[in-house]
Amino acid sequence: MKLKITIILTIIVIVCLSGCKKDHKTEETVGEITSTEVINIGSNYVELLVSYGYYSSSEFNNLVKGVCYSETNTSPTVKDNVKKVDYANMVRFDNLKEATTYYWRAYIQKEDIIVYGDAKSFKTLKLPEVSTLVATDITITSATLGGNIKSVGTPEYTSKGICYSSTSQNPTIYDSSITVSGSGTGNYTGTTNSLSANTTYYYRAYVTNSAGTAYGEQKSFTTNDATLPALSTLAVTNITEYSATLRGNISNVGNPPYSEKGICFSTSQNPTIYNSYVTVSGSGTGNFEGAYYYFSSNTTYYVRAFATNAAGTAYGNQVSFKTKNPQPTTAQVRFRKVLDYLYVTEMSVDYVSGGELASYYFGTNSGTSPYYEIPPGQHVPWYYYTYPGYENWYHCLSNSSNDTYNFQEGYKYTVVCDDDGAYLIFYVTNDGSSKSSVYNPPVENPTTIIKVPKKQGTQLNGKPRADVR
Repeated sequence: MKLKITIILTIIVIVCLSGCKKDHKTEETVGEITSTEVINIGSNYVELLVSYGYYSSSEFNNLVKGVCYSETNTSPTVKDNVKKVDYANMVRFDNLKEATTYYWRAYIQKEDIIVYGDAKSFKTLKLPEVSTLVATDITITSATLGGNIKSVGTPEYTSKGICYSSTSQNPTIYDSSITVSGSGTGNYTGTTNSLSANTTYYYRAYVTNSAGTAYGEQKSFTTNDATLPALSTLAVTNITEYSATLRGNISNVGNPPYSEKGICFSTSQNPTIYNSYVTVSGSGTGNFEGAYYYFSSNTTYYVRAFATNAAGTAYGNQVSFKTKNPQPTTAQVRFRKVLDYLYVTEMSVDYVSGGELASYYFGTNSGTSPYYEIPPGQHVPWYYYTYPGYENWYHCLSNSSNDTYNFQEGYKYTVVCDDDGAYLIFYVTNDGSSKSSVYNPPVENPTTIIKVPKKQGTQLNGKPRADVR
């Protein structure tokens, strides 16, 4: 009996010694795994990198290299889940369970000899859980969108929001989006203000952590339809040569309410905002008006009120008006010599204090000069007399106002030298208004008529000869 026990113990020792010798031989003849690390991890995948000791190319290519992993075995072997490394010594496991711990080891196999690296573990990440809320506060250009976070994920999310699109279903964060601040679970909302009217949008809530981006279910909404304002154009008032007051009335502000209103005008019919226009501040319904000061005189203009909102620009009915003729600020005077006469050669109008305003030279001939513009006011008409011994300038008129005549603004006058055979007759006529073609002489004192004898004595125009120009 003692002999049998001794033999058995001897065999056990030999086996143990033999095993130890084989492990040493494995390290020397198979190779060494120098390091292993996780380089990328998600909720359902992991990427691992394995580094090995130095080998010649032929030796390394003859080895079987891989990674084994398990959910339960803390020191997994090739009998568990196995995947070989690629040419870059990397391996990727897909279809893993999220938020789950896995144990793994790299290994090298040569024939029936296997060398394992250190046993390690990793835990997959977990995407957040989010659902999409129903859109609210929908207008023509805006809507409030939101989501509900049920789980923050592992690790906790870093951003959240709502993505939306009018062209693609199941939008992602690469489409238009609203980012919402905050953390934790629960509802969140955000408003977008850059939508188009009467348009269908698809949207989803989203939450992002290092595992990726989780999306809620897709929902949709349609923005409201925009309606134009309603308005009319009122009659133009305060019309002058270069200005007028343009007017309109808004009876409905539209949807959304208009953002701009005014009156556009042109010398062509049916003007738009692409022609000239006047803008008017304010909101709501009712009358509005705006003045413009740079029209051309004596010109017909066409006018329409307008109001603009998101639906476009609405116009009122067309009205027209014509600016007035320019109003003169001067008087006009001309000179007329009815008959040829040797001794009256020139006529003029001067300031009372001296200084010629207008003149015309007839010589010995009769005729009529053009009209000349002169300042309005009391001025003195003159004629030049060439009778031998009397050569000089003399007043055409003789009255109590310094022999002057009142030349009024906007009217035309003629200083006349007539001849009845025995006398030279001087007087001034009012030829009517220069403001229009209608003859409308002003109310004034009767025209003073002066008769000068053609046979000269010691006086001319009833004045001493010394009273000359």
